[in-house]
Amino acid sequence: MLRFPLFLLLLLTTGCQSSSSPETTASPARTVSFTGDASCASCHESETAGSASPADAIEPVRLAVGVDTTDVERLLTIARALQETGDFAEAEKFYLKALEKEPRNVDAMTNLGTLRARLGDLEGALEVLRPAALLGRESGNPSPILNTGLVAMESGLWDEAIQMLGFLVGRNPDHTGMRVLLARAMIGKGDFISALAQVNAGLKANPEHEAALLLKAELEARR
Repeated sequence: MLRFPLFLLLLLTTGCQSSSSPETTASPARTVSFTGDASCASCHESETAGSASPADAIEPVRLAVGVDTTDVERLLTIARALQETGDFAEAEKFYLKALEKEPRNVDAMTNLGTLRARLGDLEGALEVLRPAALLGRESGNPSPILNTGLVAMESGLWDEAIQMLGFLVGRNPDHTGMRVLLARAMIGKGDFISALAQVNAGLKANPEHEAALLLKAELEARR
């Protein structure tokens, strides 16, 4: 079974277009990518402007540990700061606290799922990412859908990955980086013909996309 490391999958999207449609453009940074890679904001959301740096947030984090609060945004800020400083176990606790207050909070669900994925708990990641992806479809938020697709790829769940990534391609057909990811999932399933079709469609929109060109050569060499 073909497996693709999580960090490699996001590297495949670094050549994607900066002028993507609203459906695949990151909203103000509130969601953490499980790779921590902010190289392609149109492919996934990451922790950037608009939130406190770990250094700025560390003191309130220290004060808030063990304190129950009804302020979900504060809980998420603390969780992200803890995650950035490497305290993953404590960060997970705060994401869970946020979800106790707001069970349908997509940011909390996505961040918790991506945190678990980074720690290698792919089953636990999908447990929260799948419902987050459903909510993401309703709200037009691509981040939980993309991350669900990527974790499904890493888990070898090719049909689920194809479903998630195919949905995003359908919302933005000219997004070459997303088509490359979809093609990778199709390769994992063994559907090389469909994978090549996706790559060719991506290259039609962006003929110089490096990852697409490399994958096209790889697929044509199989003939």
